[in-house]
Amino acid sequence: MLVLSAGIPAVFVNIVNAGQKVAKPQPQVKQNNLDYFNRTTFTPYVNTTFQIQVGRSAKVDLTLVQVTDLKAASKHPERIAGRESFSLLFLGPSTKRPADSGYTLEHAALGKFALFLVAVGKSAVGQYYEAIITRL
Repeated sequence: MLVLSAGIPAVFVNIVNAGQKVAKPQPQVKQNNLDYFNRTTFTPYVNTTFQIQVGRSAKVDLTLVQVTDLKAASKHPERIAGRESFSLLFLGPSTKRPADSGYTLEHAALGKFALFLVAVGKSAVGQYYEAIITRL
């Protein structure tokens, strides 16, 4: 019976189930996580604002200032693990400096996602933070 029912068109299934509500499959939505994001996902958003939550109430704006393909930038790309390895460099204010830690970043186009940020240097206008993503 299973083999026969596999070939029955959906129209007949709807007739048989006419009195019942049948759940229709929903299209799958890509989750906003780093499994989906890659270097080319972030590149169009250079010079745009990302927000992170620092403490219970304070939100800090970070600007994505650079996306770097680490394999292409390396003199020895064979020494860099993974299929893809890239860094995201953000600039934020010197005040309300977030600690090196995992944060949930929020962006108007990319949504929310978790990322580990490390302070890597200061400039005259603020503090730089970097995240390095390597896909094995």
